Amino acid sequence: MILVFSCLLITQVLSDESPVDKQESNTVHQIVEGIKKSHECLLKVPGGIGLEYEITIEQDQKDPILVWRDRVKGQLYIKWPIMRTKNEGEFLVTDAKGVSEHVPEVREGNYDFEKQVSVIREGNVLGQIGNYRHRITSSTLYPLGMLFYAESSQSYVPNEPLTTSLLLPDALEQVKFIVKRDESIGGELCKVLETKGDVLWIAPNRNFIVCKRETQDPNANATRKTENLDLRQIARDVWLPYRQVEEVYLENKLGYRLTLNITNVRVGDLTPKDVDVILGKDLRLIEDHISSKAYFNRSVYTEAFKQNYKVLRKTNYAPMVLLALSLLIIVFGMIIYKQRLGLKGN
Repeated sequence: MILVFSCLLITQVLSDESPVDKQESNTVHQIVEGIKKSHECLLKVPGGIGLEYEITIEQDQKDPILVWRDRVKGQLYIKWPIMRTKNEGEFLVTDAKGVSEHVPEVREGNYDFEKQVSVIREGNVLGQIGNYRHRITSSTLYPLGMLFYAESSQSYVPNEPLTTSLLLPDALEQVKFIVKRDESIGGELCKVLETKGDVLWIAPNRNFIVCKRETQDPNANATRKTENLDLRQIARDVWLPYRQVEEVYLENKLGYRLTLNITNVRVGDLTPKDVDVILGKDLRLIEDHISSKAYFNRSVYTEAFKQNYKVLRKTNYAPMVLLALSLLIIVFGMIIYKQRLGLKGN
């Protein structure tokens, strides 16, 4: 009897979590569910929401990390089931001569969560219609990208599980975070969650917004620092930071600092036009991945060819042409010489 009781006791001890582990697990689970519910409320605000924002970027302009130069004006409009984003500023491009420079650019895209269809436009160069969610409306989406939220539909393969240690809430489900303490950030009471090389400050009373996040490399050097500040309620159960600051470090040096400020908010008055992306006649190429067709704008391509041809004409090809002619003369000379030797032999 004693032996049986001892075995049962050992089994119970080995199988059960400790009260502390169980409490931490429950807290993390509550945060995961809270993040999901919060984002659901954001996407489905009655009548939709519209955000306008400005971004300032501090980086080495001689060796830039971000493709945007120093300022970006942007919009994020959401009217379920469609989300649309638009950014405009000076964008880094490379011309036909291989020279990189910043030129005015507009990039926009939308995504239909129900149909899983996206439409994107990259300047006047490319338009795409796809059965996936493009990065313009997913992982690089401002200002939600700096809240680290991502749905599984952000994968290029629809409904594919999103494996990540960065994006939420998936990272909290796939990586073991420990609830360390409560701490105030910008006047907001936060739960501090830690795992190796990653610390999160999450505000449960503000719909589980990530108020702060710091990541480190294996040598404990900072790689990214993000702060979401000036939290405001814009709709029922929807809070957003009106100011975001992100710093990215490379080799212990600041690579860039990005500051985003929300300048205008619309709630409940969006129309279908606010979430449309128009692919106009000025585009060089439109790719339709749903019908597997492509549409070329011949007039635009003709003009682009003329510009590239001008570049080619300016290039001095005389030395290369002379070299090619010399090689041809030598080759023909050798052929004729061999033929003559053959005739003499006969």
